Amino acid sequence: AAVHVIRMALLGFGAVNRTLLEIVIQKQKRILPLELCVVGAVDSQGGRVATGGASLGMQALLDHKQAGESIVFFGEGEQCSDGLEMLEKLGTEGYDVLVDGSLMDLETGGVGLAAARRALGSGCAAVLANKGPLVMAYDELASLGLGGRLRFSSTVCGGLPVVNVGSRDVGFAADVTRVTGVFNSTSNYVLKQMGEGNSFESALATAQELGIAEADPSKDIDGWDTACKLVIIVNSVMGIPAQLNQVDVCGIRDITPEMISQAAERGEVYKLVASAVATADGADLSVEPKAVPSDSFVGGISGWMMGVVIMSDLFEEMSLKIDETSVTPTAGAVLRDICHFGQAELSHKRIAAAAAAAAVQGE
Repeated sequence: AAVHVIRMALLGFGAVNRTLLEIVIQKQKRILPLELCVVGAVDSQGGRVATGGASLGMQALLDHKQAGESIVFFGEGEQCSDGLEMLEKLGTEGYDVLVDGSLMDLETGGVGLAAARRALGSGCAAVLANKGPLVMAYDELASLGLGGRLRFSSTVCGGLPVVNVGSRDVGFAADVTRVTGVFNSTSNYVLKQMGEGNSFESALATAQELGIAEADPSKDIDGWDTACKLVIIVNSVMGIPAQLNQVDVCGIRDITPEMISQAAERGEVYKLVASAVATADGADLSVEPKAVPSDSFVGGISGWMMGVVIMSDLFEEMSLKIDETSVTPTAGAVLRDICHFGQAELSHKRIAAAAAAAAVQGE
């Protein structure tokens, strides 16, 4: 069968997009008849755009970055200053999907939001690993991305398909009444380590040494990463408009080893719990540390795990969790979204070809 080429424009070249390319190289035969290529890539210093219908070498890009060099100095293609210039140089006919792995900006949405608007507004697709654009402008992007051109399953719990299952398999007809869960692995790991006798500071330092926690872990520890994921879930799964300022947020800084040991004596364990409960005029949203029964589903979301419980009128209580110890599942979720978009495009192409053939036969 003929291959269907998906041309990717990569916004950001951090761990997620680099791992994405590693997976694409490994899985080229597995994802046939889709064939993925890179036509543009930018990092914080700038980037390159393929010219003349060519693509940028994926392994060469990885090797270049591994050597500590910015994409702007890559030896192929034409130079660009940032993500917006990358899309401008490519033109709407020069790429199929924007892949946003850039840093989250909760002030303005940053270049991620501007690039998503441009890509979707021009008829291209956008696959987001960056939560910022969705938190800042979910309704706008969802309207621009009708027809499955906006996909973002990796923004919530990495590789766990919370958004896909929730919106496609549950929320298509069911009324989702409550969503609760543990959405941040860094804070969850810190609480687990504190439960084993370590201080908050040493547990956080260990998480940073392992490369899971950010150099600035405040969004994880103070609950804002979890709150962003909750806002995305409420909008996409519950179908309820929600903004970040509607979430009551409390992080884990005030949780002490003594509180954790006292909870353990009661058969409970502390978790940073996200909760959304549907109301007559919207939803009550909160993120806060709670002592929950150790033998409950949420109590069993331990260490690097993340998980969610979705309650609805049709499907009652559905629970999902993932044990994600690296960036690979998140990058895998980005690939999943790209391939779902590509498969939908391929189906439309085949249907159009079949219709055209039938019309010719009928003449």
